[in-house]
Amino acid sequence: MIPLNRESVKSDEEWSFILWLQEATKHGLVESWEYEPRSFVLFEKQTYIETVEMKTKVKEVERVLHQPESYTPDFEIKLTPLGAGKLYEVFKPSMLSGMADYTVWVDVKGAYNPNDQPRYFSSTRKAMYYVHGIWVTKIVPFASAKKGLFVETFAPESFRWIKNGKQLNRIGRSCRSCVEFLND
Repeated sequence: MIPLNRESVKSDEEWSFILWLQEATKHGLVESWEYEPRSFVLFEKQTYIETVEMKTKVKEVERVLHQPESYTPDFEIKLTPLGAGKLYEVFKPSMLSGMADYTVWVDVKGAYNPNDQPRYFSSTRKAMYYVHGIWVTKIVPFASAKKGLFVETFAPESFRWIKNGKQLNRIGRSCRSCVEFLND
């Protein structure tokens, strides 16, 4: 599924990343991508049998240790050979873990993560790699003027300019355009 507007995704960060993907596709870095492509089962439901003694009989009852757990990465991206070269540092763990045919899996996070979400994602990523052999890259589109995907690579043009289109905004001043990124 390719979302067409901001309302069809879960966060502003995911929408920012979609705009980045569209520009990367336009400039030949990305061959194709899909939003929330499929779910992966990390753990099956686990049960055990307990023997319960009743007044007149003995009964075996199935008890649940834990429910099944699955995970859906935000994006599946197929890079072009140019993209694999230019975006190597961004997707390095995926590439080093045996990425097949330039395919990378991404989970987009915001710069602010309440409720210990980074720790939860770390465990999920490890389980994905252990169970399915897939390394999920964590992407933060724009954390600050010094950190984030936009700073490391490029910012989509729609993020670089003030609404009138005549002046660069804060992101535009600290991030390159895709053309500048490709020429570096």
